[in-house]
Amino acid sequence: WNVKPGTRYVCFGTSGYQSERSGDQIFGRVLVFSLKINEILTDKKYRMRKLGEFHIPNARILSIVTYMNSYLLAAADNVLYLLKIDSNTRKLISGTQVTMRWPIHYLSTSGSLIVVGGQRESIIFYTYNTFMRRFELIKSDPIQRLTMSCLAVSEYVAVGSDKAGNVFGLVHDPKSKLGSLIPAFQFNAHEIITQLQLGNVIFSPQLEPIESGWNPVSDDSNVTGQAVYGSTLLGSVWVLLRLNEVDYKRMKLVQDILQRVDKTKPILGNSLSEFRSNDGSPLLNFIDGEFVSQFLSLSREDKEEITYSYNMIWEALEMPEDRSWTVDELESYIERFEMRCK
Repeated sequence: WNVKPGTRYVCFGTSGYQSERSGDQIFGRVLVFSLKINEILTDKKYRMRKLGEFHIPNARILSIVTYMNSYLLAAADNVLYLLKIDSNTRKLISGTQVTMRWPIHYLSTSGSLIVVGGQRESIIFYTYNTFMRRFELIKSDPIQRLTMSCLAVSEYVAVGSDKAGNVFGLVHDPKSKLGSLIPAFQFNAHEIITQLQLGNVIFSPQLEPIESGWNPVSDDSNVTGQAVYGSTLLGSVWVLLRLNEVDYKRMKLVQDILQRVDKTKPILGNSLSEFRSNDGSPLLNFIDGEFVSQFLSLSREDKEEITYSYNMIWEALEMPEDRSWTVDELESYIERFEMRCK
């Protein structure tokens, strides 16, 4: 918890606490410790000191996360608390709270956005009104999901996963008149992704960027290179990149062509779209990087046939860049796409 420059706090949430004074009553606790470099003792580099704690009776602390540096959010069963350090007493106190229908298992923040995830109520977007000193509901997921993880990647976008193996993105468009969040993408990983984390893809600076970062309302080049990493119960690591519109259409075209080529199409007449979908959760705005990378292992003759089909269809789409590509250009383009996922 970086309250101010040079000051860092470590926060913990516990359940099942009983004190001698409370008798049989059980408390959930949020504890805050200061973390400082120890300049006195040479054998210990850091020193921790408890600053305070906040007790919530008959509750479990299921998730805690920092918010706008000044606050701490704590999910105690189905209640979301906003905690802060009182400027006079220096104690940890509750500023406000809001009650949900079901337990809150996951919290994530980005700027003023609060993403609340529950295993019975999917994902909900909240914010905190500093003037009114209360939580305000923004919008919620139009589909009920058994949420497994959620991640706020900007003030308008969140990525989530559920127990059915689905990975999905939700967008809040302030100009939209819809009463719910807008689905941005969706696919089925056939694994349960338990943790989502925003990071940076390391790649050679000589390579031309093809991804646009995860902020949909910004074309700032500083956000290129961002990726969402997902880890699964089976030990897999997924890398999710956001492509700009032109690059998505290019890769989608290659993906569609490869589904019709004998050497790359799914076996036994299966469909890639059906494989990456789930009952009630259709495939949406998704490129399967592993599937597309098959192009690189084909013979030169097969690559030429696919490139010819690609050029014919791309020219018919009347895109701004309608010139034909050579085999080497298309191969280099897919290689750049693949290298960012390694």
